Amino acid sequence: MRVIILALAVLLTACPDSEPPTGELVVTPADLALDPVVPGDASEAVVVLSNPGGAALDVAAPLSGGDAGPFSLTGVQWPLALPAGGSVTFTARFEPGDVGDFESTWSFVGTPPSIVTGGGPSAAAPVEPVSVVLTLSGQGLDPALPDGDGDGYRVDVDCNDENPSIHPGAPESCD
Repeated sequence: MRVIILALAVLLTACPDSEPPTGELVVTPADLALDPVVPGDASEAVVVLSNPGGAALDVAAPLSGGDAGPFSLTGVQWPLALPAGGSVTFTARFEPGDVGDFESTWSFVGTPPSIVTGGGPSAAAPVEPVSVVLTLSGQGLDPALPDGDGDGYRVDVDCNDENPSIHPGAPESCD
């Protein structure tokens, strides 16, 4: 009898209106400017897709908004299962075929995994998918432009093309 009363008390104290845990998608960095390169060369950077939420997500292959152009995402098999608190690392690659500025957005959509009980889907209320966007940008450089100081950055992107210690990404020092 005590077991039944205890079980009933547990059921009555459970909060029937509480929301089930949900997944969340975060991409780091969300805006990524890849290093400028001449057409035919490539630059790459690491991107992390994480799920800091409380439930697992099935993440579909990312979709490019418009033309992916010279950008690609490598190092992950899509679709993928992303557990609660989990993350996956992949590579964003920029390989322009021409000179100019390029930008592309990539959308990642995660949905809770299907729950199957008793031979059919669960009767739980549907959960909305979650999404996040990664914006990639890059510049295809004119191969005819010089690199006056030999630091690997051409005159059109180098802040001071006469000093190899001054270039994009160089540590700054106060005078």
